[in-house]
Amino acid sequence: MPGATRIVIAASATLAMSPLAFAQDPARGRAVAVQRCVSCHDINGRSRQPLRGATPFRDIALEPQFGPNWLAIYLPFSHPDIDGPSLGLAEVSELAAYIATLQRR
Repeated sequence: MPGATRIVIAASATLAMSPLAFAQDPARGRAVAVQRCVSCHDINGRSRQPLRGATPFRDIALEPQFGPNWLAIYLPFSHPDIDGPSLGLAEVSELAAYIATLQRR
């Protein structure tokens, strides 16, 4: 198999498993945030932040490296003791789409 073909296959497999492969629906991402994140984070720039040190979502949105793939990598490391099941890639993708909307506010 030629080298270029192997690279394309590897890149395709990586992309298929990344959050970018899922539909990004900000409304569903907001629902995930309300259900799973609001107990600690300010999720919209107007909610209270009950957990000291929990980064507001607007600050996350303004991080230069922010994006669905970054969020998928960042979440497990930054939330090792998160309550409930971890978020799936589709939920991470939708959450990232919602957080991205906060860049424009």
